[in-house]
Amino acid sequence: MAVTICDIAKVVKTTDATVSMALRNNPRISLATRQKVHDAAKTLGYHPNHLGRSFQSGKTQTIGLIIPDFFNPFYVEFLKGAQAVCLSHGYQLITIEYCLDINQERACLEQMLGRRCDGIITMPSRFDPVKDLIEKFWGARIPCVVIGLPFDMTEGIKIDGVRIDITPGMEAAIDHLVTLGHRDILLAASWPKECGGGGRYDVFEQVLRKNNLPFDPQKNIYYHFTGDQHEDGRQMGRDILKKYPRTTAIIGANDHLIIGMMQSLMEIGVRVPEDLSLIGTDNTRNGQNWVVPLTSIDQRATDQARAATELLFERMKSENWAEPKHITWNAGLVVRKSTGPVRAV
Repeated sequence: MAVTICDIAKVVKTTDATVSMALRNNPRISLATRQKVHDAAKTLGYHPNHLGRSFQSGKTQTIGLIIPDFFNPFYVEFLKGAQAVCLSHGYQLITIEYCLDINQERACLEQMLGRRCDGIITMPSRFDPVKDLIEKFWGARIPCVVIGLPFDMTEGIKIDGVRIDITPGMEAAIDHLVTLGHRDILLAASWPKECGGGGRYDVFEQVLRKNNLPFDPQKNIYYHFTGDQHEDGRQMGRDILKKYPRTTAIIGANDHLIIGMMQSLMEIGVRVPEDLSLIGTDNTRNGQNWVVPLTSIDQRATDQARAATELLFERMKSENWAEPKHITWNAGLVVRKSTGPVRAV
């Protein structure tokens, strides 16, 4: 049978209430008594009944994290950062994947509106289709932090969020390529076109034009989406130089995609960076440790996660819901070995 606080109380020779408060490290209980209770709990093999506690307190001691794709290392790194903060607050993190499917994403948000968790962090693929649901969290006083909150939609929106300004990173990436002699630069993306790329496409066009480089969406942006971004990258690598033979440099919408692309390019004898320069967008550990370390636009996934999760806990403790709080991160560029001078024609 499961060990209860009553069993611990008998061993320590105190009351159930004292044991309960000691297990929560309540300062009203002396340090010596708390130590005795914790020692007895460990010896007896006691495990707290979180469900029972949630009934008493109205709290679940859990945070929900809704992410687009478990297989993308960027989201895994984000998850680890968020989990570390949750554990430091004595909370568990529950993670749900919606596979870049808007219907699944809405279903996840609707579940969380039922107070399945004490707060949520969500990473929408697009903000417009879920805006109506996200705004309900503020009205219901359910703490919610949105990752990738659009810059042009924050006025009047009642929701806490973290905004990622990709512009400095994209500018640095294209400036870096131009310095190396590249003019035929392609942006490769693996998600539905309607997702909009988190602003990447607009910024990519703006920065190309700023550098007096030609831009044609039919020639400078390549989409391929099946739901498996790594395999999409591999397929792009097999096809890309046939479809876009003048291309000398490619910026991938994420590292996961560009690593898949690099694999298949190398398999068919294309050298990176001698024949083709590649840049990712995430700066994940996978990209850093790849066979050709990846130059990448750095979005600081772990730092983002920690800031967003701390913001969530701040909201959970706050009684002032007058105005939401927004945090802005600026992307940068980390140069490694996957970029080099333009190939000789």
